[in-house]
Amino acid sequence: MAASRYKNIPTDTESEAESTLYKLSTIGIDDDGTQALSTTSTKKPASPEIKTLGAGLDLSHGQPRRFFILRAILSTLIPLALSAYYIVTYIRWLRYPEDSSQRWLATGYLDNAEVVSYSWFVLGTFALNLGTYALAGSIASMAMTPIWRPKNARRLLNLAANSFADPSSWLKIPAILMRGRAADNGRLWNFLTMINILGFLVWPLTGLTMQTSDGFAFDAQGKSRGGPVLGHNTTTFSVRDPSFLIFDTLVRLQTGNEPELPWGQMYSSVESSTRFNVTTRNMLPEDATEPVFLTLQAENPFNLGQAFGILISYNCSIVTSLSQFTILNLRRDTPDDGTSDDIYAVPVDQSDRNDVGSSILVLQRWEDVSGLVSNTYAVMEIGTSIPYKNLTYEGAYQAREYSGYSNGSYLNAGLKNPTILEVALWQSVSSNTTLRNVEYKGVEEEIPELGGVYLGTRRDATNITTPLGRAIGCRCFAASELGFADVDGTTATYSNFNLIQDINFGRRSRNSVHRFERGILQLLVGNANPYYSFFATFGRSLSGIFDSGWYLSLWRATGLIWKNTQAVDLVRFATSPIQANDLKSILIRYHKAYALELMYDGLSNTDGGRYWNNTDIHLATKAMILLPGVVPPIVIVIALGVWSVSIAMLTVIYQFRRRWAEKLDTFNMFKLGVSRPGGVEPEDLHGKAADKALEKVPIPLGS
Repeated sequence: MAASRYKNIPTDTESEAESTLYKLSTIGIDDDGTQALSTTSTKKPASPEIKTLGAGLDLSHGQPRRFFILRAILSTLIPLALSAYYIVTYIRWLRYPEDSSQRWLATGYLDNAEVVSYSWFVLGTFALNLGTYALAGSIASMAMTPIWRPKNARRLLNLAANSFADPSSWLKIPAILMRGRAADNGRLWNFLTMINILGFLVWPLTGLTMQTSDGFAFDAQGKSRGGPVLGHNTTTFSVRDPSFLIFDTLVRLQTGNEPELPWGQMYSSVESSTRFNVTTRNMLPEDATEPVFLTLQAENPFNLGQAFGILISYNCSIVTSLSQFTILNLRRDTPDDGTSDDIYAVPVDQSDRNDVGSSILVLQRWEDVSGLVSNTYAVMEIGTSIPYKNLTYEGAYQAREYSGYSNGSYLNAGLKNPTILEVALWQSVSSNTTLRNVEYKGVEEEIPELGGVYLGTRRDATNITTPLGRAIGCRCFAASELGFADVDGTTATYSNFNLIQDINFGRRSRNSVHRFERGILQLLVGNANPYYSFFATFGRSLSGIFDSGWYLSLWRATGLIWKNTQAVDLVRFATSPIQANDLKSILIRYHKAYALELMYDGLSNTDGGRYWNNTDIHLATKAMILLPGVVPPIVIVIALGVWSVSIAMLTVIYQFRRRWAEKLDTFNMFKLGVSRPGGVEPEDLHGKAADKALEKVPIPLGS
């Protein structure tokens, strides 16, 4: 029967392909769609005789073994190239921490962030197929080795069908494990499945490890030079009138808006743990204990060697005990008959007006003619470490410390000697009958030792009311220095700061711009007269020199006048006094506002008329950058490394050998031939019993 069946098979070796096609034509398709190895419908009894599909062919030597070098090379390079591309992307863009700006440097490779990002979404769709291509050649050789050779045709067919790369086959693994070793697909299938599952999980996630963002790019060769900037230089810094500088700052504070840097650029020391992100509009910090360098502002980040600027440091804290003060703890009660409208300038030691120690100032609120917040009364005491003689007009002739940035002003000032500012504020809020269903809030975080000191009355009152309650308090320090520093826009840091000894070039201290720490005190007393920048003129009374609206300035500085008040007939009435935390925020805002006034005249980036061109800056250009995404990139680096190295190692070990076919698939398997034992009939090789029947069929692959 078998002899007649194959009697027309060509015997000439040149017609081997035709012979193979003839053998394949004898494979029938059953009703259920499965292939049978014979069209014979009669089931014959089993016999020890081995029936061979493709009889007449030498299965061991009839199929010549060849090298497939091109496929071996491609199978080695493809997975390694894919992983190498991701590693390069990681090194170029994704390895930097969130606060690093190194990714903004245009290094000359992979600088187009959009193309890189899109490429990974594309590669993620077909890279797994490329890995399967590389593995297919290795399987053909591995199946010929004793350690990896499948034990039966069922396992071989699973390998030939690439079921190890099919997720539906992976879902059957738990069931296979429960059935035991008999249902196992073999160590080769299991090993290949692990590699493919790893790739299946990793490749779709590559695109999620990165995200595009607006940023900047610096030309690494430094070709981009010059551009418009905003800010003072050594020529323009000292020519401004100090009184008008204070006045302009007070006017801007009345808006209640947070002071903003023109382009949000500021710099911390390279040795500092504080870092600023120059891709966003930075705001001056609430706590500048670590100094901040303010220099020129430009539309984009820039690098500049020895840029002129001001180094500032400040911080404020709430005081809840008199012992926490170092100046106001030495205060003395001043006479208060409830009608005094004077502003006192009291040195700690009045016996010596040239005392180099601290000073204490006392301010009382006058009746506000505008009628805003009209149901309040307040007294404020200010303690400062600035000596009394430096607060007087005549003292400016002899003592230049703390006033301006002239030669000698650093003897008792600067970052090493911060100026202390202490504030105690007594307040009262009277109820108003026109306000209904309003709950009046009292003072919180009071200083217990400072109660019953002042009387709660207004200037125009004829009757003395009950004393004011306990005071709230804050303590601040501030320091500054002018100089030059190297600024790095990629990291928002400065280095190599060099102090300027004399910015005024011979200008008298009384005519120079007030130091940062000195100007804060001037703002606090609310000097509305631009022609007076000192607290006393040759011992004269201070009455009428300073604005009595200092208390209203406190309310307006942070917008409290709109938050803690209610209006009746265009007149606002307070429902709560200024709290300790509010006072702290107000004082910090004063520090911010004057710092920006010193360096930028309080201007915003929209004031293009004040720009000037600086030819020395290395200006960045706007560009798209890559940032790490929701999936940690380092996880993908490790996983892709395992995936690619595993495939490449299998390729190097097994694909540079002679083998019968380029890859193992069902077509090449049947070209080699399948030996069928007598106990297995063609109709046994389909249906539910096919797997058990296939396990009895020996495989045609030899070593």
